[in-house]
Amino acid sequence: MKMVSYRKEEIDMKTLFKIIVVSALLAVVAEARADTWLNVHLLSKHVNADQPYDYNENNYGLGIIHEWQPSLDVRVGAFKNSFDHTSAYAGIGWHTSYNKPVSMILQAGMSTGYKDTPVGGESALIGYVLPTVSFNTKRVRVEVGYIPKAVGGDIKSDVITVSIPVRF
Repeated sequence: MKMVSYRKEEIDMKTLFKIIVVSALLAVVAEARADTWLNVHLLSKHVNADQPYDYNENNYGLGIIHEWQPSLDVRVGAFKNSFDHTSAYAGIGWHTSYNKPVSMILQAGMSTGYKDTPVGGESALIGYVLPTVSFNTKRVRVEVGYIPKAVGGDIKSDVITVSIPVRF
């Protein structure tokens, strides 16, 4: 009789987070309506960068934004971060009306890709809060976010981010 053995493997936090992000992305796409956007991540600018880091400021990536409630959206995606690592994220955004030319968003969530960097240290997951101004049309928005230098471990620069959500 042949014995069958099953190896018990642990799932690390990064793998678990990726599974959750992919699952959420699939759920959002399956539920896609007129209130779902493709979010194109473009760049970041590190202002007053007086430390010895050579930042990647071309933060290309893609995400999905789904307007879940009138003033609340769910956001998932991935991009190349400022340390040239791939970051996956999941979060929410509280916002004023996107029907106006300009709206305010407060994004909050969790992101991977910062382990062994001045931002994440030993942590595989970091939390984020990103105040954002959105310039809106019916089909396209330009979102400009701001991370102050007081946030983010050893980072001593303000960071401005730009992404362009496009309605499905």
